Amino acid sequence: FTVVGILKRTGTPVDRTLHISLGGMEAIHIDWHNGVPAQGKGRISADQARNMDLTPQAITAFMLGLNNKISTFALQRQINEFRGE
Repeated sequence: FTVVGILKRTGTPVDRTLHISLGGMEAIHIDWHNGVPAQGKGRISADQARNMDLTPQAITAFMLGLNNKISTFALQRQINEFRGE
């Protein structure tokens, strides 16, 4: 990875986060099996990973910031009741 910027401090836990692309997250775990990184010949090099299609097949989590705390519960309800999937 290459650092391309440093975000302005917010005074929140976000200040301690590292932001990478979804493809980068796929690359980090591409040679993992059952929650453990591959050893020896099972390892995939950075050059090999660069030549792979690392488009994620699913997003299992995300972080979202809201402008006020009250909207948290309304958004949670909307997400939980969404039937579009």
